[in-house]
Amino acid sequence: MDIGAPFFNHYTAGYEWRWKTGKNFELKAGVIWPGISHTLDPARGGLLKFGLKYIKCAECIYKGLKYKHPLKGTYLKPEIIISGFEVNKDSVKVMHLTYAASLSFGKQYIIGKAFVVDVYGSAGIGFQNIFYHKKEEFNTKDSDFTYSFSHLYFGNKLPIVLSGGIMVGWNF
Repeated sequence: MDIGAPFFNHYTAGYEWRWKTGKNFELKAGVIWPGISHTLDPARGGLLKFGLKYIKCAECIYKGLKYKHPLKGTYLKPEIIISGFEVNKDSVKVMHLTYAASLSFGKQYIIGKAFVVDVYGSAGIGFQNIFYHKKEEFNTKDSDFTYSFSHLYFGNKLPIVLSGGIMVGWNF
């Protein structure tokens, strides 16, 4: 679970599974919904993130044996991010669809053999499509820089995306 997400009006959960030693798949899905923050425009939608983690597994000594936990260690993760949400701006419904490819850097910690803490940051490139009804005039320049709930999108002229967070979970 993304512990900071509710403060930014979305709720994200993920699942990670080991593919090979040092390589894990990760899938995250989320719901965009009005929440705790009242400074953000009320939006509704969803997000999806998936990628392959290349983990530099950390060694530890457990009862005299060397042990490598498949989730513990620093990692590099190429990731695909998709988010879509609808927001009302000046009484016009505006639909945002954003697509991004990013590279995440992070570190996962295992506490007590079961509790997982993942701290990460990422940067990449993205694209955004905006759809709206022309019932009233709407200026798309106001929507060029967008908080897309799954990442920050800096606009069509500078299509950079940034993301980051702290995920907590349970190893079962």
